[in-house]
Amino acid sequence: MLRFLEAWSADSRPDTSSTDNLQLRTEVSLIYRVFYKPRDYDTLQRGVQPGTLSKRFYLIQNQQKVVLFDNTRFVNAYSNRLERMLQKAETVTLSDFRPALMFDSASVLYLDSKHKDALRLFLESQFDSDSNIQTVDFQRNPAVMDKAKFLSRFFRLYISHWGDHWLIETPPFVSSIFMDRQCTTAQVHYRVHLLFGTATLKKQNRRWILMNNRIEDILE
Repeated sequence: MLRFLEAWSADSRPDTSSTDNLQLRTEVSLIYRVFYKPRDYDTLQRGVQPGTLSKRFYLIQNQQKVVLFDNTRFVNAYSNRLERMLQKAETVTLSDFRPALMFDSASVLYLDSKHKDALRLFLESQFDSDSNIQTVDFQRNPAVMDKAKFLSRFFRLYISHWGDHWLIETPPFVSSIFMDRQCTTAQVHYRVHLLFGTATLKKQNRRWILMNNRIEDILE
């Protein structure tokens, strides 16, 4: 398995050739480089010290939803007003998303369809309608749980809140990014296991700066 993951890592290169939404991809990648710090979220998951849940590999989600607004009023908008703004906003999904990321303590794995299917086969499972890897009946097939524990030695692997699929992307998982069309302000909506959070970034002197980051709610 380690050889498989190391070969996967060697093949994991940032997307530098795509011309599809090039400017938007560039901006979102820069936002990720500032926001995406998996070690910082350890304490949000199990109340442990930062870094103690760190693994050797980080699995990066393959798609990213971006919602584009005409202005930056979405940042402080109340729910009713935000709903009206969302009706006029444009939603763009960046597929084959491979932001340029680098970490001292872990190697990056871009979660493409080929390698995700290999993990599915290893876990003896199927994909659901949202392309998640479904869990199995562990009482009938306890060996799958042993396989999952083995995989978790190398990267974070959890069962979803409802128990029906595996969470394989290394948290925080970004559900959406709100941005103004001028790319001056961004709001990152993310999940860390059962917790939901929002981070706000602003561009200053051509650099994205993290202004605040807070947990908003917990999944019941």
